[in-house]
Amino acid sequence: MTLSERIERNFIEARKTKQSEVLAALRLLKSAIKNAEIEKRGTLTDDDILKVLRTEIKRRKESVSVYRKAGREDLAVKEEAEQKVYEMYVPESLSDNELQVLLKKVLDDTGAKDMRDIGRVMSAVMKEVSGRADGSVIKKMVENALQK
Repeated sequence: MTLSERIERNFIEARKTKQSEVLAALRLLKSAIKNAEIEKRGTLTDDDILKVLRTEIKRRKESVSVYRKAGREDLAVKEEAEQKVYEMYVPESLSDNELQVLLKKVLDDTGAKDMRDIGRVMSAVMKEVSGRADGSVIKKMVENALQK
């Protein structure tokens, strides 16, 4: 079953069981996916949908911090609920230890020694990770490893 089919099935189930919060979150997600399809001018693969999901999760995290700073706990709670719904579809993230092991393997395989090799290392790590870690975290780890 594709990710798109899973989202659609859960959307219908939420509508039948009258789970209004889940239904609202899935409506927003389906809208974001549809916008991405229009932008791409074609149907999205599971990887494309995962990118949309990660973007939406990141937006929710940013919104939560902004709402909390503004003293709007009610809106922060709503955003966190949407974030939890979206996280159901994203594979579990790699731990820092797993990322370190993967980075060491890639550094050994590529023979990277200094910052000039950062592009090659980042490309190889991102292929291995395949969306199970935040790119900014990986970039910091790669930079630290190459500066030693």
